[in-house]
Amino acid sequence: LEIQENAYLEIAPTGSLTVNGTITNNVANGNDGIILHSDATGTGSLIHSTPNIGGTVESYFNGTRYHYVSSPIDAASTAMFNTNNFYYWDASTEWGGMGASPPATIDYTPWNSKTNGNLSVTAGYAYYYYSTTLEYKGNMNQGEYTFTTDKSATGTIDDQGWNFFGNPYPSAINWDDIVAEASFPANIETAIYFFDDADGTGVQNNYKYYVPGGAGPGGPYGVGTEATSGDIPIGQGFFVKTDVDAESFIVNNT
Repeated sequence: LEIQENAYLEIAPTGSLTVNGTITNNVANGNDGIILHSDATGTGSLIHSTPNIGGTVESYFNGTRYHYVSSPIDAASTAMFNTNNFYYWDASTEWGGMGASPPATIDYTPWNSKTNGNLSVTAGYAYYYYSTTLEYKGNMNQGEYTFTTDKSATGTIDDQGWNFFGNPYPSAINWDDIVAEASFPANIETAIYFFDDADGTGVQNNYKYYVPGGAGPGGPYGVGTEATSGDIPIGQGFFVKTDVDAESFIVNNT
């Protein structure tokens, strides 16, 4: 796929494109050469294998609420966000539950404000904001990424090992495909949890869960009131629990 100097490629919110060969982006400002649009109907998808290809990936937010986000580009800056309401997760800290919106008003919590620097490609972040459309501009992520878990050394076992990851690609990824790999560690639990803060309250009951093969109400930990799909959307953060520190698994956008 070659994009000429004075041209651009747009992918509609319900559209998708897979490029099995090479992408050549000749646009002077490469971020303007490829645009993935996003609105209430969805977000355009691009699956590709060419490194260092610039683009603009939109991310539509619906309603004033907490959104669990991740970056589909390399080196996304926190300057994109209102950092008064932007949080990262420290998985080495025991989680004491969440009575209100993050950061929870409890004695111990892994939520921490992130006010500067770039977003980690494999991490999820919590962002409280109103309806808007963000624009991630930069080199779109592709290829393999290693996700490494963290776990607090002490505390109640149910409150340890919660890791907040994020989809790093400008396309959805499928959790079933990830856990089906022979290299996926047995010590990482296969349930994943999404946050659907539709009512804007930020309470723990707003979690949804997905377990390959199905599981009882709320997943293994009773967190969440509704099962959902194992498809992890573009720009989506999600929780995974590990029973052992420093386990790793690999994700690839192919």
